[in-house]
Amino acid sequence: MKKKKPPLSSLSPEEYQSRLKKILLAKLGQAWIFWPPRAEVKRRCAIPGRPGWYYCEMNQAHEVEKLEVDHIIPCVRPSDGFRSWDDYIISRFVFDAKKLQGLCTTCHKEKSKAENAQRREIKGGRKK
Repeated sequence: MKKKKPPLSSLSPEEYQSRLKKILLAKLGQAWIFWPPRAEVKRRCAIPGRPGWYYCEMNQAHEVEKLEVDHIIPCVRPSDGFRSWDDYIISRFVFDAKKLQGLCTTCHKEKSKAENAQRREIKGGRKK
């Protein structure tokens, strides 16, 4: 059975902010699915004559059924971290499909892992 979340009125300001951030990020992710430049990347990566198949722009040898549309410049930059909602939304919803790339799941995971390691390294350096 799913654990019931405590009411918002009982949360600390930090817990409230954290829950709100999760909700907003989830809804922005849903809106991202319908963003026209994202669809343009999927069309750009489509393999002619093979409906539903795409090639990875990082490793052209990877042909996949599931394409991850990735920001070339991360929405949350390793050097700055999360600055503001305005900055995040502007970074997330780019108007130019050239700022996005189509990646296979493997390449996307590798890129994300490297970006997250860089964020942790920078964040760890800030605490010292």
